[in-house]
Amino acid sequence: MSREFRADFDKIRDPQTITQENIKMFKEQGLDIHHHEVERLDDDPGIKKRVYRVKNTKYFGPWSKRS
Repeated sequence: MSREFRADFDKIRDPQTITQENIKMFKEQGLDIHHHEVERLDDDPGIKKRVYRVKNTKYFGPWSKRS
């Protein structure tokens, strides 16, 4: 199952702040940028947004525990 959300180009335009903005957007979606995998990344210049499709699969086992 994947989750989709959008980001304004204005927020991610600056290369100095894009990482912090991405971390913030992932947290707002209840995801962790370091744990969840981006399946697809599309830019839509017509509406000036970037569309993220993120895999939110949960894994079970000893490797799934966060420290």
